[in-house]
Amino acid sequence: VSKRIVAHRKRISYNSLNLPMQIQNFTFLIYPVFVFAAILLTLFLFWRACRHELIDSQEAFDFTLVSLLGAAFFSRVFDFFFHNNPNDWSVDRLLFFNRYGSFEFYGALFGTAIGLFVFLRLRKTSVWSVMDLMAAPVAFGQTLIFLGSYLASNSIGKLNLSLYYFVGCFLIFLILKRLASKKKHAGFFVCFYLVSFSILDMVLF
Repeated sequence: VSKRIVAHRKRISYNSLNLPMQIQNFTFLIYPVFVFAAILLTLFLFWRACRHELIDSQEAFDFTLVSLLGAAFFSRVFDFFFHNNPNDWSVDRLLFFNRYGSFEFYGALFGTAIGLFVFLRLRKTSVWSVMDLMAAPVAFGQTLIFLGSYLASNSIGKLNLSLYYFVGCFLIFLILKRLASKKKHAGFFVCFYLVSFSILDMVLF
């Protein structure tokens, strides 16, 4: 009986020590999963919006791919130049983002705009009309990212900055979807998104 009690206590001790580690690992994985899901859903919703506007499937795919490449390139470049000391600039630090820094959101917006502008000008397609289609998907993607940030912060049930951003981006997304049924001038939706998020960022930052 005494051997069973000792063995039982060892199992309890072992599980007690590992439970926080498992929870910590799970929490650590939440944010990357949400970021990955947000990127995929943003690209899918943008492609779907293009198809809804009767844009050819191949063209919609090209727009999505150009947006992804432009966002990935300039978000890394912005992070490298604006978040690092000039004395630390190097090719290795720029390329190996997993070790040195990450990606800058405003750089991603800039890269998306530049990539689409150049590509659409070559295709002789309205730049503002296509950019409008991206406003709601980007707002939705941000909503997921800030939700993941909140869940990974171990502050569930408490108010923090990620929660405020989540609510703000979700409201922007809902307003954009509400206004989508009404015909607006080309460029209205993307400008509304940029102004709304900039105000939200200034208020909360």
